[in-house]
Amino acid sequence: MNRKIHKDIYSGSNTGSVTGSVTGSDEKIDDRLADFLHFKSRILPVFFGITIALIMLSVSAAAFPIKIDAESQQMDSAAKATPTSTPNKTSTITITLPKTAAEVAAVTAKVQSTLNGVTSETKPAALVPSTPVPSSTNSVTTTPVPALQKGDKNELVQLLQERLMELNYLDIDESTRLYGPATEYAVSIFQRQHNLTRDGVAGSTTFDLIFSDAAQKYKLLEGTSGSDVDSLQRQLIDLGYLDKATGYYGTETNAAVRAFQERNGLFVDGKTGEVTLGLIYSPDALVSAAKEQEEIKKATIQAFLETAEQQLGDPYIFGNVGPDSFDCSGLVYYCLKQSGSTRARYNAAGYSKVDDWEKITSMDDLQPGDLLFFSTGGKKVGHTAIYVGNGEMIDASPSNGEVVKRSCVTDYWTNNFVSARRPF
Repeated sequence: MNRKIHKDIYSGSNTGSVTGSVTGSDEKIDDRLADFLHFKSRILPVFFGITIALIMLSVSAAAFPIKIDAESQQMDSAAKATPTSTPNKTSTITITLPKTAAEVAAVTAKVQSTLNGVTSETKPAALVPSTPVPSSTNSVTTTPVPALQKGDKNELVQLLQERLMELNYLDIDESTRLYGPATEYAVSIFQRQHNLTRDGVAGSTTFDLIFSDAAQKYKLLEGTSGSDVDSLQRQLIDLGYLDKATGYYGTETNAAVRAFQERNGLFVDGKTGEVTLGLIYSPDALVSAAKEQEEIKKATIQAFLETAEQQLGDPYIFGNVGPDSFDCSGLVYYCLKQSGSTRARYNAAGYSKVDDWEKITSMDDLQPGDLLFFSTGGKKVGHTAIYVGNGEMIDASPSNGEVVKRSCVTDYWTNNFVSARRPF
């Protein structure tokens, strides 16, 4: 008995056709069928793999198309057209390659249907577009940083301190976890500089600004006030640029800062930023010109007084100018010369007339280093001495016969006081 068997076949090769003849007995048919099924099991995964790869890479429709054209009617026609040269009838099975992307999709669907046991019209899961997940309309919210204030103790406080130290608002040796008075004050002056409410509390607005790029480094500007301004002013006083501290950064402080910047070779703007502040509080800061002269003056007066002290006990000899014996004006001359003065040798009356030395008319206004002039021996100015402070003077005394230190505020000397001169 002869039988014809027609079967759809899927091929992944690029060659023409595969022809199979089934003739004779059932055993031969079974062998052929087994061979075919074995072929199918080998070729289907190849088809499926190629198809999926092509889809994923979005290749053009013309690239490696796969098509199956083996409908049962065509196979019947091919089988009927085959010559019957043998007693057994022959059927022809033809496999062709697909040509378009649509055909590729159809092949994929059929392969998926075969594997999953579903109808050929069912699309493979890989080709079914996923259902878009609707986006949530709820905005993402973050938990705000709790306000930090005096008495708090946690890691956020330590981070806050380190940031304030970086911005020069906080000057402590190391950060801690405790929000103490120093941290509170540092936050308040940060708020002052950034025009925020000054409460010393690091609320969300202050905290965020401190850690933002908009945070300004610490500086003092005209119009600000506080203990830090007072501290700045006292430093400027010590350096000779300002006369008094008020705690308010006004025009006088601005002028003092400008003078400091100019003398120290800084950019002159009257603002105390990081560079200016750093120099003001350093040993490299140059004092004002007036302060420099004052220091020279003090050093000179000190040398003048020390020289006078060293002559105590030296004998009084009229007309002598040292170094081992003196009269009253000779002692003054010697001490002036030893301290750097180029003033000539005068008598007591002559020294009292030096106009470029400040004249002092009251003993209440005396300062160490002033020269005292007294009326003695019937002369308007007959004696001179050196005031050393605390109501005392050093002079070459004719009555004592030597250089002595004694009070100048006794009745005798106060009654005979004429005037004083300030040589330095």
